[in-house]
Amino acid sequence: MVDNIIANILSRLPADWGKGYSNVWLGVTVENPTFLKRVDILREIPAVIHFISAEPLLADISHGLNLDEIDWLIAGGESGPKFRHMDLDWARKLRDKAKEANAAFFFKQQAGPESGTSPWRDGKQYREFPVALPTHGKKEKVAVKEPQACMVGRGECCPSF
Repeated sequence: MVDNIIANILSRLPADWGKGYSNVWLGVTVENPTFLKRVDILREIPAVIHFISAEPLLADISHGLNLDEIDWLIAGGESGPKFRHMDLDWARKLRDKAKEANAAFFFKQQAGPESGTSPWRDGKQYREFPVALPTHGKKEKVAVKEPQACMVGRGECCPSF
């Protein structure tokens, strides 16, 4: 569940939410520093997985971003004929920050006129997913080759490469 208006999430949770449902991950979009406050609010809401979608990434958000208790950071540029610029260094900073925080990092695409623009100029792809292990409640990050084939939302581990 991604909600640009994070305050709405609390009022929409069912009465039996408790610490969250195993099949529901909560996230917020943060496309520029103005919206970093959403992350602090997200952290207060119980969930199995907390994630940030930094897309379209329109500015460097790395300086004020606190990834404590954040399991997954997704970043990517805007696509389409009127796409806005994304500096690849902004995404690199987020990748490094996620690694330091032991958060999974998934880079979707660079900004460009078409969807699916090459992830990195060096040919590398970053497609990590968080996995909540059902037996101990631990979380780990897993890199996957075929993300569409993985059932990460159900606690099953994906093959790493």
